[in-house]
Amino acid sequence: MNTTAPTVLVIDAERQTFELLREWLSEAGWRVADESTRSACAPFHLVLVDVAFPRRDGAATLRRIAAEHAGTPVLMLSAMFHASVEACGELARSLGVAGVLPKPVRREALTAVVRRVSKPPLP
Repeated sequence: MNTTAPTVLVIDAERQTFELLREWLSEAGWRVADESTRSACAPFHLVLVDVAFPRRDGAATLRRIAAEHAGTPVLMLSAMFHASVEACGELARSLGVAGVLPKPVRREALTAVVRRVSKPPLP
């Protein structure tokens, strides 16, 4: 594992989703942690959270993440987002996150948004 690579923490993703995200993000140069490996991989440059019902469950989840990872950009992934939603647009702003991604997520969309919102921004 490259310990100098930027690190993303993936929260609340199902195992299959996490494995896919880890594969794609690792290939893009990221270290990927989940809740079981978070202490060994901190600090994080990005947090990606999978939320089933963003309008219902998202607020409590985001409050917890904001408290734990102040200043770290958050991407929200959900099957409730339409494929046409702008990743860093109005919906993201209304939810208080750096970006949103619909599920199923496309590799190109994931890596583009991660590159755009990561701290510090990646080329």
